[in-house]
Amino acid sequence: MLDLQEPLRRYFGFEQFRGGQEQVIRTLLDGEHVLGIMTTGAGKSLCYQLPGLLLPGITLIISPLVALMHDQVEQLHRRGIDEATYLNSLLSSQELKNRLAGIRHGAFKLVYIAPERLRSQEFLQLLQEVPVSMLVVDEAHCISEWGHDFRTDYLQIGAVREKIGEVPVLALTATATPEVQEDILIQLRILNCRKFVTGFDRPNLALVFRREETKEQKYRAAFSFLQRQEGSGIIYAPSRNECEEVARYLRIALPNEPVAFYHAGLRPEERREVQDAFMSDRVRIVVATNAFGMGIDKPDIRFVVHLHVPASVEGYYQEAGRAGRDGQPSVCITIYNEQDRAIHHYFLKREFPTEREYDTAFELMRLQMSEGGVYRGSWREMTRWPGLDDDRLSLLIHQWENLGVMEVLDFTGDQVVLRLDVERMRTRRSDVLQAIERLKLRRFGKLNRVVDLLHSPLCRREGVLAYFGQALTERPAVCCDICNPELAKNPTLVDVALGMLNWQRVLGDLFPEDKLDPRVGEPLRLAMTAGEEAYRVGQQGNADELPRLYEMLNSPSVTTRRMACSAIGKIGLVESVPYLVRMLEDSNPQVRQYALKALAKLEDRRWVQPVWNLLRREDKEYNIRQAKLMLEQMGERVQ
Repeated sequence: MLDLQEPLRRYFGFEQFRGGQEQVIRTLLDGEHVLGIMTTGAGKSLCYQLPGLLLPGITLIISPLVALMHDQVEQLHRRGIDEATYLNSLLSSQELKNRLAGIRHGAFKLVYIAPERLRSQEFLQLLQEVPVSMLVVDEAHCISEWGHDFRTDYLQIGAVREKIGEVPVLALTATATPEVQEDILIQLRILNCRKFVTGFDRPNLALVFRREETKEQKYRAAFSFLQRQEGSGIIYAPSRNECEEVARYLRIALPNEPVAFYHAGLRPEERREVQDAFMSDRVRIVVATNAFGMGIDKPDIRFVVHLHVPASVEGYYQEAGRAGRDGQPSVCITIYNEQDRAIHHYFLKREFPTEREYDTAFELMRLQMSEGGVYRGSWREMTRWPGLDDDRLSLLIHQWENLGVMEVLDFTGDQVVLRLDVERMRTRRSDVLQAIERLKLRRFGKLNRVVDLLHSPLCRREGVLAYFGQALTERPAVCCDICNPELAKNPTLVDVALGMLNWQRVLGDLFPEDKLDPRVGEPLRLAMTAGEEAYRVGQQGNADELPRLYEMLNSPSVTTRRMACSAIGKIGLVESVPYLVRMLEDSNPQVRQYALKALAKLEDRRWVQPVWNLLRREDKEYNIRQAKLMLEQMGERVQ
């Protein structure tokens, strides 16, 4: 039997393997395929890095995030393993050319790539010329439409695997239901595969859920929790705006604490700076969207806070699982209110292409294609087509490919080459739209499972494990807010005799009395945004606030203008008609939508002609429908 202890010490400095690692590695070295379901912190990367260094050719690692592959390669270089590299869109053309040449000449053994690289004919040709010894699919749940983080580019892996030949495949994920596990193997086109499941339970994590009535109460509960916690932590917020808002609040509430925020809207160098500061303990708390965390190899994260209802059980457990990777007690707390679901509904609806966006993409490609049905274009320009972005356009192309009405001939860099079967694309329109609708309903179903978990009177840990098809074998002394109700109240009341000495130090008092701001001598108050102020005025129906709402109609913030229109409509005074009519000319279609809805509540013929004018120039279907309905209700004949 091959001695793996010596290379384990030589390359990585470890004396022994963690649970499951050695079995996975030996199976791969024997040439068998492996599906590894391993919890966060279980050492998944070693399962391919070590055999990749021992096998004769290159190991190709497909990873979904640029930051993740960059970190992995940097860590290997720090260990003196220089045979690792990565390819992604951030490299200069010359650097990319140099690395491709290095792969061709055998300078690298571990090659990390983003899944979209598999669309490049140049790269696929290279894979035919070099010996590939192993294919690794990291975050393998991304290949499944049933998963919580489906990526269309992952669907190329199955076809590419067959072109490479019979090399062992390692598919890795920390969060996959039995249904997703089966779909991963189907999409990878693998028949015989060894499955290693190290278990989903993380007994060192306390799972706490707390419901609050308002956003301000959520923030104050988070502050109460944080002021007594030691160690590093991540706070997950649902949107970029709220991410920055929470960070501003905490910088006021905790003036002596280094707090940073992280989301996809930051420049790459800004994201790198935040991540480096967090990893080196220069920043203790990071407020982030779910763009932060995948591949964060920081063992001593003591708490993870969700300031919203997570979008799926998988997403929640993956993010919560970033706490306590060192095995020490850590807290995963979700502070939510019932309005959080509305945010997810908004984002989920925007995630999928509409009928109008389908028709836009189809017509623009059809009009620009050359003889033989070949379309050549810039991906960057295509994602600027009305209503379309990278994700929605990728999903449409995936569905067309899936039906065999389109073929991606090449996708190198920004250049896209497609072959279209125009007539079949036209006749299969309803099939594509129905498939997209099924995906949308599936995502809403995942959100509903989270809501079920929040409202269930049963053990949180049992609920999470049952979702992944696993039973709870042993309940830890500190489990969740259902099994340990004191976690949601005052953990210092917990009987230390239960063996919770370590937990006492970590938990402290989860929710102490609100602390006074020493600068003003009164409890902290959350500054209300203009949009929130408009919402409050609308809910109260206070006509005295109308002048303030009229001012908000001039705000540079789309959200503020939108909420001001809504509030004016709820107050319902006809004197507001001229102000709302002006908003029908707003550059943002959502503002026009809210202005139309507000005017519909005011029976005043002054808005009839402006609505006719909007109807003649409007390009958004939802505004066109609303305008026609309003005119018909006023007795106008609309064709």
